[in-house]
Amino acid sequence: MKTVLRVLVFFLVSVFSFAQSHVIQNGDRYYFSNKVVVKLKENNGALKKSSNQFLEKFSMEKIKSTFSISDEGNEFAKELNKIFTLSFNTIYDPEYISKKISKLPEVEWAEPHYLFELALEPNDPKFLDGTQKYLERIKAKEAWDINTGSEDIIIAIVDTGVDWDHPDLANNIWVNEDELASDGVDNDNNGFIDDVRGWDFGGVSGTADNNPNEDKPDHGTHVAGIASAVTNNGIGVSSIGFNSKIMAVKTSQNNIRSDNGLALIAYGYNGIVYAADNGAKIINCSWGGYSYSIANQEVIDYATSKGALVIGAAGNDNKDDLFYPASYDGVLSVAATNSNNDQRASFSNYGNSVDVAAPGASIYSTWSNDTYANKTGTSMSSPLTAGLAALVVNEFPSYTPLQIAEQIRVNADNIDSINLGFINKLGLGRINALNSLTNKNSKSVRLNNATLTDAGNNDEIYESGEEVIIEINCTNYLLPTSNLQVTLETSSSNISITNGSFTVGSVTTLGVFNNSSNKFKIKINENAQSNIDENLLITFTDGAKIGFDWISLNINPTYRTQHSGNLALTITSDGAIGFDDYPNNLKGDGLTFEDGENVLFEGALMYGTSANNIVNTARNSNGGNSDNDFTAETPFTISVPGTFADEEGVTIFNERNNVLGISTKLNTYSFSNSPNDDYVILNYNFQNTTSKEIDSFFVGLFCDFDLGAKADNDFVGYNTTNNFAYVFDNDVESVSPNFAVALLNNESYNFFAIDNPTNIYDGFSDEEKWSFISNGVANNFSTASDISLVISGGPYTIPVNNSITVAFAVAASDSLNELENIILQSRNNYNQIPTSIDEDKTKLPTAFKLSQNFPNPFNPTTTIKYSIPEVEQNFSSITNTTLTIYDILGRTVATLVNENKSAGDYEVMLDASNLTSGVYYYQLKSGYFVETKKLIYLK
Repeated sequence: MKTVLRVLVFFLVSVFSFAQSHVIQNGDRYYFSNKVVVKLKENNGALKKSSNQFLEKFSMEKIKSTFSISDEGNEFAKELNKIFTLSFNTIYDPEYISKKISKLPEVEWAEPHYLFELALEPNDPKFLDGTQKYLERIKAKEAWDINTGSEDIIIAIVDTGVDWDHPDLANNIWVNEDELASDGVDNDNNGFIDDVRGWDFGGVSGTADNNPNEDKPDHGTHVAGIASAVTNNGIGVSSIGFNSKIMAVKTSQNNIRSDNGLALIAYGYNGIVYAADNGAKIINCSWGGYSYSIANQEVIDYATSKGALVIGAAGNDNKDDLFYPASYDGVLSVAATNSNNDQRASFSNYGNSVDVAAPGASIYSTWSNDTYANKTGTSMSSPLTAGLAALVVNEFPSYTPLQIAEQIRVNADNIDSINLGFINKLGLGRINALNSLTNKNSKSVRLNNATLTDAGNNDEIYESGEEVIIEINCTNYLLPTSNLQVTLETSSSNISITNGSFTVGSVTTLGVFNNSSNKFKIKINENAQSNIDENLLITFTDGAKIGFDWISLNINPTYRTQHSGNLALTITSDGAIGFDDYPNNLKGDGLTFEDGENVLFEGALMYGTSANNIVNTARNSNGGNSDNDFTAETPFTISVPGTFADEEGVTIFNERNNVLGISTKLNTYSFSNSPNDDYVILNYNFQNTTSKEIDSFFVGLFCDFDLGAKADNDFVGYNTTNNFAYVFDNDVESVSPNFAVALLNNESYNFFAIDNPTNIYDGFSDEEKWSFISNGVANNFSTASDISLVISGGPYTIPVNNSITVAFAVAASDSLNELENIILQSRNNYNQIPTSIDEDKTKLPTAFKLSQNFPNPFNPTTTIKYSIPEVEQNFSSITNTTLTIYDILGRTVATLVNENKSAGDYEVMLDASNLTSGVYYYQLKSGYFVETKKLIYLK
């Protein structure tokens, strides 16, 4: 049901253990510490001898099929049967192991075995008569006059188990009539023995069994009662699902819990497969997390292909973030409203992926041990929608799962008017059971996918001044349309829409269409902000509005790939090279040679004066995330051509925590023609911004190379004659190129060859980083292994208000011998390039210029740059210059510059802490030159 760009965010890692299980908490994500899920290119589970040897380095103990689906005639089942779970006896983080395993030739992808939190906010208000008024709000009573469901419609509660003998649930519990109880035989050949009332995938401590009752009062029984407690039986509660059956699928285990004691869903996607295979039409998932999983999207696709609609809770963190499984394609995502009005519940997530909302505050329902309780959360909103979905299935038996979802979605009541801060962020509104059952004329068009094309330089990086062409593909799910119109909108000042509508007209039920003959066009504005995720709203109308969807794109990202020659390298604005999002490695192209595959798993700048004063972007001591020690001041940009090279890049970044007080300017250079087309130069200028001299300063590049098919047979060494590090694949059959990293501009050489399994699989500590950059030329050669290296310079001294320059080259060649000539050529060419200080002296501006402030809008500081030329007709090279800030009434609020200035490039910072939010103007006057620009201050 979703079409969004997915962004994964990584945080610090903590590990906590339980009686027999180990779980890693990585920010807001959980996963097993000893398991990795892989998809093989074939489904036989076979690995080559060399691959098994590689896995032995991580102490792999077992490989087991994750799903083992017998329905091989289903194309989705064939894909799921290629997924296996690998178990390890290791201290290494599965995030890291997954990235390394993904290089194996038999592996399509690898990822941790994720666990998921319950979407529940505990709440224990006193029970009062009429606490089920939320059923009145969704018009359940009126809907029951139309349809009370059917025992043939099964709602699977994939959760922490269900108290299946609860007196208000027992008569609605699904019973597997093809299975004989307690005979120890899989009578129906579904792969599960004696699963009469469902299945328990986790048991108490990891051993599955056939009793899906809750281990302790947690969650699932409450969820089940909301969906379909027995209704009109004179006891307890009513439920929207009325006569619909409940399939109990327990996917937690008692000894795996979060740090606040709540059960974690460990086998939720196995539970979804079980439910789909055993006849569930609706599958409720009142749990989730913020980790996208390829495997889990394939599970959703499989369930949908089996005729089941998956419904998911949107999450309880008051976030506009993607929450899974609710945000997967094909899932109906449900946010929460208050039970007595239609305001968004304060805890509820919201955003582009939400489809509908439903009451979720103080919901009274069944509880373990034959009791009842009030609970709050999107965990409650989701089964309320699932119960309604069961009625819709009974009313519209020919509808597909996605049509059922759309029938509910488009018949929701719009609640934007009382949720003004969340317009279009709560789906199409709060569910309405009566409308969903009675409206036979519903129309619903959804976006399937969108293809964005960069019409600028075609690098698929959307930058200021460029046009972006958007082609969409859509499906009409319900009644045929007659006059369908599609429009594209944005409220952003960063984007202008140049073609934002097209007419489709008539589309049949389940008809598919696109706008290939009239594509949307947008333009990224010249002064657009950097690294901003922009949302574009697509609205469908056929006489009236019948739906909307979102497209997201990132504009002016803070990384670029320099690729004028044979070597291509991504440079970021925060000290990393290769990728801007280690270890996910989606933002960037890494390091490639002659359009080959990426060979750089991680690259990072490191500097410091001791083990206690290390500043870097390399992986941290836990190994799963980076030490994010830099923050960009000026985003990385590339000029083509540059002043001295065919491509020149520049960025400025500062220390996030001001450890040493250094501001870094990076200039990069690459060339198109031989003999300079096989390397990239990285020239770092380190400015001491403190009042004290910095001494014993070392600076280096850390590079983790992955060459060849498996990356476990690489070799790194050091050429002591010409002082550079070189890397090659030690496999005799390899045709992988060779790579080198060299310090260019001084003789204070340091080098360390790193054997990853020995040194950094368990994390990269500050002590190790300091040792590797400061111990001279040590550990000259590695054995053939999974390797990294550090090449560095130092010690240096940086005086007060002064700077030093340290430069590196990254090079490649098909010939190991030729690398030496390339490094010598890079040093020779580097000496011909003026340093940034020399550039300031030798190349002065030729014209006045006042640049747009950055960032803009800002809070509370922004930088303004301007240029004064060396010589102008009738103009002295030294003149009085003023830079003044005005409010919208023309009153002076600040004077940033008022002095004689000689020719040069300047920048000044505006601190607006004492100003009010709003629009201001800044004006530069220098001689006869006057120019004014607008800036926006947003608190």
